[in-house]
Amino acid sequence: MFPSTFRRLEVFVTIVEAGSFAGGAQRLNISQASVSDQIATLERQVGCALFVRRRGAVSTLTAQGQELYTEAAKLLAQGERIASHLAASRQARRRRKVIITAQPFIGESLLCRLSTVYKQSHEDIEIGLKIGGYQSIVNDLREGRADIGYFTSSGAVADLQSDVVGIQELAFFAAPGHPLAQAEAIAPGQLIQYQFVMAYRETRFGQTQANLLKAIGIPDVPVAYQCQGDSIIKELVSLGVGISLLFTSSAASAVEARRIVRLPVIAPRLEMQVREALSPRRPVGEATLDLSRFFRDQRAFGILSNAV
Repeated sequence: MFPSTFRRLEVFVTIVEAGSFAGGAQRLNISQASVSDQIATLERQVGCALFVRRRGAVSTLTAQGQELYTEAAKLLAQGERIASHLAASRQARRRRKVIITAQPFIGESLLCRLSTVYKQSHEDIEIGLKIGGYQSIVNDLREGRADIGYFTSSGAVADLQSDVVGIQELAFFAAPGHPLAQAEAIAPGQLIQYQFVMAYRETRFGQTQANLLKAIGIPDVPVAYQCQGDSIIKELVSLGVGISLLFTSSAASAVEARRIVRLPVIAPRLEMQVREALSPRRPVGEATLDLSRFFRDQRAFGILSNAV
């Protein structure tokens, strides 16, 4: 009953403000016959005529019609305010949830702890953290399944508009019992005498490892194991399967636990950019921007070099 009555009041007010039944019908984009039916039904509901109808003249409001118009206009305006308030509240609630998509190394080693710290002073914000490879991050952002993404790269990427937010160093690691573990200095050429644990060559990180090895004069290395996932690579290295090239921040906990050691390879510093991208499909909420600023202020992704 209430929704239909509300609609009839809307039709009634529109007619009055348009100045005629025909004008009201045009504003509402319905037929004049439908307008007449709505008003006839409303008059039966209130038990009196709302318009003085004269053939050949514009219908005017009766005293009861004028009284109803005053109250109905207030009611409709209040309804608009309530609807706008609820819509704004829903939008605000949506903005208070931030979904992050990141590569495993970034999510596990860089963001978990800091996002927990952030939550302690922002209890009203819900954080979602999705872990996946580079293509998964691109898809999440393009299709609107995440608000913000973080990935490593050697430079700008064509898939997403992104900004450099940090630099991460990579180094060579091996098990404590590895023949090179006690060396004081290792030339890059010595590494090819030993087997490596590598990411799958077709993955982005696998390609990164291969390119960095080439950059220090090692075009190819003997591979004992190819696998996917930073955690698995570290585990295999700790088991003595082979040497691997890893992000130093990712390897830090395993080094501290003495499960792996950093090899003192004499070579130029090896590093990768950490890039941040926003979803082109989702509105950028203040919570997303605030979390991004927090990560940058905390230098979550490393310190930017002067060359960037």
